[in-house]
Amino acid sequence: MTNGRDEGAALWQDETLTMSAAHLDALTADQSVTDGDQAASDTGQAASDTGQAARTTGRVRLEQLRERAALDRARADSERRHVAAATRARLREELHGSHLDDLTRAFRRETEWHALNLEIDRSRRGDGRFVLAFLDIDDLKGINDRAGHAAGDLVLRTLVATLRSSLRSFDPIVRFGGDEFVCGISSIDTGEVQHRIGVIDQCLRNATGVGITAGLAELTANESLDELTAKADANLIEAKRNRGE
Repeated sequence: MTNGRDEGAALWQDETLTMSAAHLDALTADQSVTDGDQAASDTGQAASDTGQAARTTGRVRLEQLRERAALDRARADSERRHVAAATRARLREELHGSHLDDLTRAFRRETEWHALNLEIDRSRRGDGRFVLAFLDIDDLKGINDRAGHAAGDLVLRTLVATLRSSLRSFDPIVRFGGDEFVCGISSIDTGEVQHRIGVIDQCLRNATGVGITAGLAELTANESLDELTAKADANLIEAKRNRGE
């Protein structure tokens, strides 16, 4: 009887052990699958992270290249604008220089009418006041004969420099002939222009020992530049006659 129970217990124990081993094997197999899945997941995540890092690096590099290209374009643009501005300034200077007398840097007579007409038009749009001053250097020929043409040239240059410092920057100064100059002065009455010419005469005498004689003419309605110039010239001749010349 005892032996039967013992044999049954042994058989049950064997079956239990067999079932436990089988269950353990199943659990081990399941864990292996889980571990494999985790490993695969980790590998996939690592690959994803690597791809993301590569894409981020690519975007950063592309952005850097774009910024560099934008800077290069801006620099090239700035250089082109600088060159263009310098070219325009040079051309303006050359054009302006072509209109100026080589010795005195006053306007040439050929460009006189344009410069003076511009001032006359501007005056007519304003208060209408415009005075033309016709100037003549006293005895320039005598200076050339006594001291040479270099001395005469110095007087001419000094006169124009004195005119520029005494008149406004937009008042045109024209070399009309050898020792004759014409100045257009707007928005000032004849009395004030006469005073300024007197100051210029005195400055020139102090610098060179030589003075000037002036004939002034005030613009009237519908008067042309030719008519105004002729009137100023006649007044110059009259002023020189009054001085006994």
